[in-house]
Amino acid sequence: MAYQSPAECLPTTFGPPADQPDQLDQLDQAGGASGDPEEHAAETSDRIITAGPTSVIDPASSPAPLASERHRRYDSPRMTNRPSDAGPRQRWQILFSRAEPALRMRQADLVTELERAFREASLPLSYTRALKPRPRIKFAANLPIGLELRGELVEAYFDDLVPIDRIQAAGDHFPDGISMRDAKEVWHGFPSAASQLRGAEYEVEVGGGEELSSDSLRGAVVRLLATDELSGKRRRGESERRSDAGDRDLRPLIEDVEILEVDEKAHTARLRTVLQLDASGAGRPEDVVAALDLPLRVRRAVRTRLLFVDTPPIAR
Repeated sequence: MAYQSPAECLPTTFGPPADQPDQLDQLDQAGGASGDPEEHAAETSDRIITAGPTSVIDPASSPAPLASERHRRYDSPRMTNRPSDAGPRQRWQILFSRAEPALRMRQADLVTELERAFREASLPLSYTRALKPRPRIKFAANLPIGLELRGELVEAYFDDLVPIDRIQAAGDHFPDGISMRDAKEVWHGFPSAASQLRGAEYEVEVGGGEELSSDSLRGAVVRLLATDELSGKRRRGESERRSDAGDRDLRPLIEDVEILEVDEKAHTARLRTVLQLDASGAGRPEDVVAALDLPLRVRRAVRTRLLFVDTPPIAR
């Protein structure tokens, strides 16, 4: 029996129209074939099946697309063997404080420092699946620059289960001025701390002149809480660099003011105030002192704790 090439074995009914050249001839003319035509037909007929004017490419014989250099860094193996599309397995709430020398540290810089601390502690920190992955580290409230913080909350997500002792060990890698006070694992279904935030408590130390006394300060506080409207200029948020201030009513931002201590000889006093802190607005200790009808100045302010609609497990 005479040998027939694979091209000759194809049914004539599937061939191209008479007015169109055969596709194998087009490949030969383009320089794609070399050597014996029958040998070239044997190499290409298993990839190209001619059916009229269209061609079907066999996917099994097509080369796999190469990963671009742009995404190659994200194709490296992760610390865990979990699927890349799986969400984080564990969520921790960490209570921390901030003091000198970290009072001027920006919030973005603190996120970088916490990421470094978890990495140095060999914890499987979870990252977003974006083009530029970011660590899943979320603060309950914005961190105002220059203000001492004693009861702040941050949530960290991990791709694998991490015991409490390893979380506490990561606190040893925190930057100077940042201290871990407590940590607690939280169920994934519990709302985020940021969505439950409603206010913050502050301790404010003020100074004044001879007119500062226990009676005069108590009267100023009573008059402040009794007023229905308090006009003034307020910045949006607590950043010192924002200049988009406007006239608005500051009274809804002040929930409570309490006198803790008055030193009439030193002409100083300590106040405790609860201010609104949510998406609609944020009160500031300076607003409270300015609203008192006494010539007072803020000597020191500390945010002692955050207040939530539904208290998170770490704050209970």
